[in-house]
Amino acid sequence: MKRLLAWVLAVSLCLFGCQASKPGKTDLYVLAAASLKESFTDIGTQFEKEHPNIQVVPVFAGSQDLALQIKQQAPCDVFASADLRQMKVAESSFRINAANVIQFAQNQLAVAASAHSKVKTFQDLAKPGVKVVLADSKVPAGAYGLLLLAKVSPQFQTAVLKNVASYETDVRSVLTKVELGEADCGIVYETDERVAKGIREIAVPAGAEVGSQYYIAALQGPNIALAKQFVSFVMSEKGQKTLEDRGFKVR
Repeated sequence: MKRLLAWVLAVSLCLFGCQASKPGKTDLYVLAAASLKESFTDIGTQFEKEHPNIQVVPVFAGSQDLALQIKQQAPCDVFASADLRQMKVAESSFRINAANVIQFAQNQLAVAASAHSKVKTFQDLAKPGVKVVLADSKVPAGAYGLLLLAKVSPQFQTAVLKNVASYETDVRSVLTKVELGEADCGIVYETDERVAKGIREIAVPAGAEVGSQYYIAALQGPNIALAKQFVSFVMSEKGQKTLEDRGFKVR
């Protein structure tokens, strides 16, 4: 199954690049965590306006899948990960210089409940019969989610995990299942809730909050100079303002 998923993502990367290519323009492949979709789409458009000869080709998926594709030599000029762990995985490809890795944004975990769900409080996640959906533990949002549950108590974490209906490959898949009413609630990022439809936010208990850090790096290759310019743009006042407007915490 893992090989199949990797193959599907590899094919999608190839097809995306072929479809996005424009004559006379240089493609800049930006692989970014699913939770960055809106903000990096905005940033890509802004970057293209300042660099008319560049076509930004964004690919959004779980950081763990993107890191795997980087190791398998998929086209990539810039990698933006939702945690440092998957950035380290990508570094093992020898395509990323650890000295070039930069933390560029922060996020916060949140609980999204379906509009028709009976889940009203955070403690309701542990009630028998509640359908909870989480990102897989290999996904940054999944690892952060387990930490969030454990911070309440090990017993609470165990009870909630008994209610997990599915583990998803990225955080946006978690959000989609909640939006469609296929689950009562799910653990996502605060920025995801901003783009969600028909969901309610469930308050996280004080002291159990979990923050997340995002990292970005330019990859070695023929486009490294352009990749570094893109990273610099993300770190610029305009890039950071765009992230902030989308709900991320910045420096």
